[in-house]
Amino acid sequence: MHAKRATNLAYSLSEAVGGPSAIVHPPKRILIVDDLPLTRRGLSLIVEAEPDLAVCGQAGAAAQTLALIERLRPDLVTVGLSLPDMTGVELIRRLRRRRPDVPILVVSRHDEGITVEQALEAGAQGYLTKYEAGASLVDAIHRLLDGETYVGEAVRERLGFVRYHGRMPWDGDEAAC
Repeated sequence: MHAKRATNLAYSLSEAVGGPSAIVHPPKRILIVDDLPLTRRGLSLIVEAEPDLAVCGQAGAAAQTLALIERLRPDLVTVGLSLPDMTGVELIRRLRRRRPDVPILVVSRHDEGITVEQALEAGAQGYLTKYEAGASLVDAIHRLLDGETYVGEAVRERLGFVRYHGRMPWDGDEAAC
């Protein structure tokens, strides 16, 4: 009965705004996890500026995140890797076990190949550096919500260098740079 009322309400709203093609969907719920309050606030402002996205909660630690994931039931979680009570990679593993259906986007200052690979192997579907998050966060979120993966340009460039050259530019061979 409740689902039928919701469908009727959506149809009534669509008629009021221009027909069945204009059905209004609730915004996708995003849980933002980072140890820094300023980063959480900044990411929240970017997400909340989008009409189809909404921040359903914020967490500054892994334990808080694990409690909120069940209560808030987000559609996507952003995770910073530097948390006070466990590594972000371990948090990703635990989130994946609890909610395998929820996409995880890492937003981190770390762009080292090993860190990125660990996060992706743990179950993250996307990785974005904080340096490029302002310009790419919304695109990354939409792609993950559509079932795609997303790796930011800075990380792709770094991973490409590691993968094809086998070492980092500062590992001693100046000619490799």
